[in-house]
Amino acid sequence: MTGWHRQRFSRTARESSVKLPALGLVCPFPLVEAKETMAKLNKGDCLEIEFDCTQATEAIPAWAAEEGYEVTNYEQIDDAKWTITVMKQTSKCGQETKFM
Repeated sequence: MTGWHRQRFSRTARESSVKLPALGLVCPFPLVEAKETMAKLNKGDCLEIEFDCTQATEAIPAWAAEEGYEVTNYEQIDDAKWTITVMKQTSKCGQETKFM
């Protein structure tokens, strides 16, 4: 991982929210960077990804669902620009702990 990558995301005013600017990155790099950034976050933190790769409009939500992350916001900003906010959950969906 290069030094520029570590600087591509920055914390916003809220400690539990991170912005990942992925504009101009071709697929699969918005998803690759989202995965790497999410791995660094704590459970309950949110990752806001801004991207313009049309393939990521399906790949990022599918990845979030597979990982059990909650999509808290997903919107198209203009003809070829989207933003999605994904929250890192405390556990994957459907994997509840049952006590006897």
